[in-house]
Amino acid sequence: MWRRDDTSFGLFRGLGVPGAPANLYGVGPQEAKLDAPGKAGGHVHWRSDMDVIVIFTAKMGIAEAQLATSSMHSNGTHRSSSVGVLTYAAEMPQYFVDFLVKATGLSLSATAKYEWRQFALTGSVLDIFLADKKTHSFRASEVSIHFMSECFYRLDAKGKRQLVLKVPSRSRLTKFQHVLHLAAATTTWVPPVTDVLTTLVGVATDIVEADASTPSKLATSTVTIRAIQSHVAEMHSMYQLQASCSSMEELYDHLLSIEADYCTNVNSNNFAHTVHKLHPLQYVCSKGRRDLYRQALRDKLSVCPYVSCGHPIPLNIMYKIHIKSEAVRCVRCNNVLSVGAFKIAAFIAESPQFIIDHELRNNPQCLVVQTPGMPANGSIESFMNELRRRMREASPNGSHDAVATLQAQVATQVKKHLTNEVGAFEIDLVQAMIRQLDFCNKMCPNMEYWTNPVVLHASIIRYHKFMHLMKIKTNEHAMLVPTSDIDLVWHTHQSDPAAYGNFCRSAIGRLVNHDDTIEGGDLRKGYADTFVTWSELFDEPYSSFAPSYKSWTTEKINTAINHHFLKKKWQKHARVPSRDCRFFGVDESFAVEALPYAMAVVVPDEKAVAASKTPIPEALSVYMAVIGTPVMDGRVRLQYSRHNYLMEDGGLGYVYYGGCGVMFYGGCMGMYGLGMHGYYGGCGAAGCAAGGCGSGGCGAGCGGGCGGGCGGGCGG
Repeated sequence: MWRRDDTSFGLFRGLGVPGAPANLYGVGPQEAKLDAPGKAGGHVHWRSDMDVIVIFTAKMGIAEAQLATSSMHSNGTHRSSSVGVLTYAAEMPQYFVDFLVKATGLSLSATAKYEWRQFALTGSVLDIFLADKKTHSFRASEVSIHFMSECFYRLDAKGKRQLVLKVPSRSRLTKFQHVLHLAAATTTWVPPVTDVLTTLVGVATDIVEADASTPSKLATSTVTIRAIQSHVAEMHSMYQLQASCSSMEELYDHLLSIEADYCTNVNSNNFAHTVHKLHPLQYVCSKGRRDLYRQALRDKLSVCPYVSCGHPIPLNIMYKIHIKSEAVRCVRCNNVLSVGAFKIAAFIAESPQFIIDHELRNNPQCLVVQTPGMPANGSIESFMNELRRRMREASPNGSHDAVATLQAQVATQVKKHLTNEVGAFEIDLVQAMIRQLDFCNKMCPNMEYWTNPVVLHASIIRYHKFMHLMKIKTNEHAMLVPTSDIDLVWHTHQSDPAAYGNFCRSAIGRLVNHDDTIEGGDLRKGYADTFVTWSELFDEPYSSFAPSYKSWTTEKINTAINHHFLKKKWQKHARVPSRDCRFFGVDESFAVEALPYAMAVVVPDEKAVAASKTPIPEALSVYMAVIGTPVMDGRVRLQYSRHNYLMEDGGLGYVYYGGCGVMFYGGCMGMYGLGMHGYYGGCGAAGCAAGGCGSGGCGAGCGGGCGGGCGGGCGG
């Protein structure tokens, strides 16, 4: 039984996933589309004020759906009812793909305009849709496709020209022609099947072919496939290091040693140095790299900072103070140990007092303020309150200029010691390494994929497009959120500071920073903005991971008039691709048996299993980071891996699951459903879930849920 959802206006068809339930979605006030996996869709009718209930029966291979509708008064009293019958063919093979079709202008002319249409092949019938409208329908045996020039093709039916297609990817067309040939021979043709890795790489092949046939004029960098492979190798070495650790404290000890080595030699080629480069603004302006002496975090945090105490702090307590931001009392002096306490100690050590020589009424004077001692609670606020009190008390004894100088000197020390991080550099490299390890944990299980030259070539192409968005964005505070492939190339590029700086200055006009500490709400909005802007500029989908309309309209002027234009823009540019040209692997899970090439995902870690709050399911499925996976999709972490166990055991906030299982730094994020053609579920559903990938156009709606099941979002 399914009930109509007034917010779910979008057309779904033909998932082809055995066992997935049918879905009922509205395409307008008078009509709905009913679909079931592997079956052709049929129509049911309703009035806009009716509820719809669908009941399936089966007879001689023909399924019947009985439609019972009833309209209600606003007070809930029954008014009328009617019954209808829907039939459709059983087990029809399907294939859904998008092509650019000439809409206006002369064929092959520079002024011709092309629009995305969905080609839906069901049995032996080819239907073509523009958004929700069917524009053409042919028998497969009547259709032929002929080369015209470059990437242009002519679609004929019964020997007469019907459409002109622009197909930058030859592979996409070849696959479609193959199934078209199969459908022309029989209505019971069998869709071609390939292994997971081949299909994943096929997405990259389409991107590379499209770029080769229609080269862009965007600025390109010097990033190479070999450089990315080298960067991935370093990530993998850290991934293996985690696998060898039995606790987060043990891993923390390793990271402290890596940071200490970098403090000793800032030219050392280690993970701390790489991570420092991944913060380009802080790296290029780093005073810490120019200092003659740098104190490692291990040395600074291993001894109680209170005067006359100096008691050694064990590693597990260091971890609680430093990484988990806990306050712990020293077992010797009983004062509170916190990160703030160490910052205050550094402030006092460098500036035990402030002395300002000046003249007051032509007489030499000396304005002196003694820096207060460390408060027993280790609080920066308590320390600053006392320092300000002493400054106010001393101010009447100094000239206006002397007081201003005092304030400036104090502000300098506050920025240096209290505002900045506790370590030798402008960022806390140990914490930054832990954040970067989280990225390693998302990418390295799919190691063979992320070292494939075709995948990396496609990733570089998308990175250059992403950086072009950086160049043209008009709001300096607007955030663009990359997908995993783009972020990998971005990291690699930043690992060569000179090359990255030169590219940013010449291609963008400024040094583009990289921030890996952004909260989830901002990421949701940034991803939606990036998705729509990408589609607007490049006339292609950014990903198969559907953006959030609610997040996209946040902070926009959403009046009744403007809302209409926002909806029109959203329907055009929030389009996700159809099933058979999707970003395969995005927002869909795989049975581990389907991933023999990724051995790291096959055997659950014994510590992770023992610590799991729920038993491991018999049919274990996993998500994998691929081209198009948003960086905030935390489901690609391996739930039963040693790496995920360490993060959870260490009490790090960004590893906890909730809602749809989509995680980000700082908590769990749910994605709002879209009612979108070709959208694949979510909510941790296996495979293509019940959201539908189907026909009826490749446009987008606003509403629905994650895979037709989670309503308007799953928390956040």
